[in-house]
Amino acid sequence: MPKPPKACPGSATKVFPLQRRLRYWQKILRLKDWTITVEWSPSLVEDEGQNEIVEENRESTIYLDSALKKSHRRADVALVHELLHIPFEFARDGDGVSVTDVLLEQGIQQVALGMVEIEWRTK
Repeated sequence: MPKPPKACPGSATKVFPLQRRLRYWQKILRLKDWTITVEWSPSLVEDEGQNEIVEENRESTIYLDSALKKSHRRADVALVHELLHIPFEFARDGDGVSVTDVLLEQGIQQVALGMVEIEWRTK
């Protein structure tokens, strides 16, 4: 398992190292064969993150709410949550409101919270 970066978890006064954390979690989640971009978005209204996945090209574009820049743990959870959508995308019904989609979303959130909590406790 790769070593976690030393700069994050830590002070909430610095801006979350988005690209470095993407590389770290992409390796942990074994998504290195995907082309993934991530950027801050000031316009997310309801969610802390959004992921546009193109499975056939193995590409993903993740947008994280720019309000998370100084909340490192929340930004880490949002990033992991959006990354976990990639391997679970096949299970979605696609409408976002079916029982399957709601349960999948809840499961992804619980796994993301657990992974980040474990990683942060080792600091």
